[in-house]
Amino acid sequence: MAVSERDRSYFRRIGEWKASLPAAAPPPPRSFDQVCEAMVRIQWGLSPPPTHGDDAAAVTRLTEFRDRLLELEARGSGKRNAKRR
Repeated sequence: MAVSERDRSYFRRIGEWKASLPAAAPPPPRSFDQVCEAMVRIQWGLSPPPTHGDDAAAVTRLTEFRDRLLELEARGSGKRNAKRR
C-alpha cells in the first residue's frame, strides 16, 4: 500500500502540533546517580522500614512514600533546585 502525500502531510501536521505542546512533566532521571538522588530525596525522613509481620508500620511507611511522590510530582520532581525537607 502506497502512502499518499495527503497522509504524509496529515501526520507531519500532527507531529508539528505535538512538538509545539509544552512538556507535561520533566523527563525521568536517566543515570544511576540521578535515580539515587531522587530516591534519597524521597526517602529522607521516612519512618524506619517495618520489621517482619508489622503490617501497620508497613502501611504507614508506604503511605508516607506515596505522599512524598505526590509532593515531588506537584513541585516538579525533575528540577535540580527542588527543596529538600
